[in-house]
Amino acid sequence: MGEKRIFKVIGKNYHKLREKSQLKLSDDNIIKEIPKYSGVYVFYDKKRPLYVGISKNIHNRFKKHLSGSKKSSSSTLRAELHKRRKIKYKDTRNWLLKNCTIKLIEIKHRDDALLFEHFLIKLWRKKYRKNLLNPYKW
Repeated sequence: MGEKRIFKVIGKNYHKLREKSQLKLSDDNIIKEIPKYSGVYVFYDKKRPLYVGISKNIHNRFKKHLSGSKKSSSSTLRAELHKRRKIKYKDTRNWLLKNCTIKLIEIKHRDDALLFEHFLIKLWRKKYRKNLLNPYKW
């Protein structure tokens, strides 16, 4: 991937992210409203980025994040909430619905989505070190 293409992908998607309004997770019907496209999603806690994720089908991924499953393997977000914030697995769904908002960005190409996810984690890692839950060591 050429340098110009990298900057174009990051710039275009970052602009989309900034324009999007945050969706409140407080309603159980939110799952029905989440689209089934591929892309990047961001969980926010009090206007600060909490978690950045990527998925081929954002709708299905959110089902896992908000499932009632007690397995940590069902969601990295839930596992990190348990580990860092000491929120029990069974309580993570309610905590997410009560405290979080989300933004969704459609990105069709997997490489572009991975690049953008990586960019956001690097960008926010220093600024929101204690808040950002992504465990990746880029």
